[in-house]
Amino acid sequence: METVGGGVRTHVLQLLKNLDPERYELTLIYGERYDHVFESQREELAKHVTLILDSNLVRSAGLRASWKAVKSLRATLRRIKPDIVHVFAAGHFVKTGGPELADELEEFGYDAYLPEGADSESALA
Repeated sequence: METVGGGVRTHVLQLLKNLDPERYELTLIYGERYDHVFESQREELAKHVTLILDSNLVRSAGLRASWKAVKSLRATLRRIKPDIVHVFAAGHFVKTGGPELADELEEFGYDAYLPEGADSESALA
């Protein structure tokens, strides 16, 4: 989750708070960037959401950082075997699928999910 400020953070936090933990296993993979709202709710979320800190999830400093993030996410997704994966790019949730989505991102990148004329270098930055 790279959601410092704005509607995405609000949406993700509301989603996690309102999904029934008796029915769903909830996991959030997030980066180190400080977000005071997330921090203030992290302890409460941790009671019913598995929180995974991934230091490779950073505001992209280039292709190498983006590649490391995708590789790291793919490894985490293979380990936790989620049923549902959401892709967030260019300020929007752009695709939902299964864990195969991580393989697709690693192979083809984010460009297919971006608005016309955008590229992953600028959208993930």
